[in-house]
Amino acid sequence: MHALSELASEDILDYLVSILCSKDSWDALREAVVKTLVSLNGKVVVWRLMDHLAEESDGQVRKSLTEVLIRQGTTAMPVLLEYIQDGRWFVVRNAVAILGEIRREEATDSLKNALQHRDGRVRRETIRALTKIGGTNAIGILLRTVSGDDPEMRQQALLSLGAMKVTAAVPTLVNLVITLPNAPKTLNTKKEAMKALGEIGSSEATPALIEILNKRNFWRRAATEEVRTSAAQALAAIGDKEAIAALEHVLDDKTESVSRVAGRALKQLKRND
Repeated sequence: MHALSELASEDILDYLVSILCSKDSWDALREAVVKTLVSLNGKVVVWRLMDHLAEESDGQVRKSLTEVLIRQGTTAMPVLLEYIQDGRWFVVRNAVAILGEIRREEATDSLKNALQHRDGRVRRETIRALTKIGGTNAIGILLRTVSGDDPEMRQQALLSLGAMKVTAAVPTLVNLVITLPNAPKTLNTKKEAMKALGEIGSSEATPALIEILNKRNFWRRAATEEVRTSAAQALAAIGDKEAIAALEHVLDDKTESVSRVAGRALKQLKRND
């Protein structure tokens, strides 16, 4: 293996990658090539693999190349961070996705910059990568994204914070659901914030959700009903005593969707008990 490392010229690397990418290669041979490429860790290997990945259109081959890059681990990170500056959006997306799978917090500062990329596909992949990496820095970036001006990224960040069950996000999310109006531009963000609060499941959010549940508005009635229904769903997910009492209070609510959610939630909570 040491001899291979010494002879790891671009020609040899290309030959190994061609075996990896060939559909005619046996599984055992391809696995041996994967192990060899992983053992030949170094910048040259990562560069060649990334170059091939950028040019490859076959999904299965791309998966194989990505697997090797992920298994390079921290060795691949310096090169991947360089590729985040590439002018091709799909190359940046590839680098971001692999960094997310390597899951090292050292990558978060560079990923923060990728959130400003002109292509939305890169920005979405960056949110996913930060979610996989986790940690204080990643959560801080997601929280700032929630408070930012990009509606799509706000919703992606909200989904991530809910899935990660980040209790530190509760004050920010509560502030969002209280301050955002039930207007078309902000309605989805408000509903996603309440969904995230339900997934996190912290009782800290219960008072604000109860306030929204009980608030009726003659204007924008349809939007208000949607928001109240989302609040009921979030309270059902939290399921503490105050949430249960609030749901019991709206069992006969004139808004059918609100009363239906409350009824189903209470039945489910009783079954759980």
